[in-house]
Formats: sequence, C-alpha cells, structure tokens
Amino acid sequence: QKPQGSQVPSKQDQQQKDHQKQGQQKQGQQGQQQKQEQQGQQKQGQQQDQQKHANPGQQDHKKSQQAPSKKG
Repeated sequence: QKPQGSQVPSKQDQQQKDHQKQGQQKQGQQGQQQKQEQQGQQKQGQQQDQQKHANPGQQDHKKSQQAPSKKG
C-alpha cells in the first residue's frame, strides 16, 4: 500500500516546477529578442559613424559647394 498523501503533493510540485520553467523560458526568449534589437540598433549606428568617417572629404566638398552657391 502506497500512501496517496505523499504522492499528491509531489505531483503538484512537479506541475509548479513545469510552470516555473515555462515562465523562465519565455522571459529568456524575450530577453534574447531585446538583445537582438539592441544589436541591430548598435550596428546601424556604427555603420552610420563609419560612413561619416569614411567620406569626410565628400561632406566637406558638399559644404564648400553649398557655401559659394548661397553667396552667389
């Protein structure tokens, strides 16, 4: 004869653990998605900075061209 009293709470404990695991997994996935979004933003920002540094001469030429045209 197995005592039913000891079996019932063990099942409840397992269910609670399963729910906790599911909750943790969901939080983990959300965290990863947020990290990916942040990485995307950072990459875009870096690319823009690189473009600015890559062609400072072109930007200077554009400014120099705009300046005389406005004066003229």
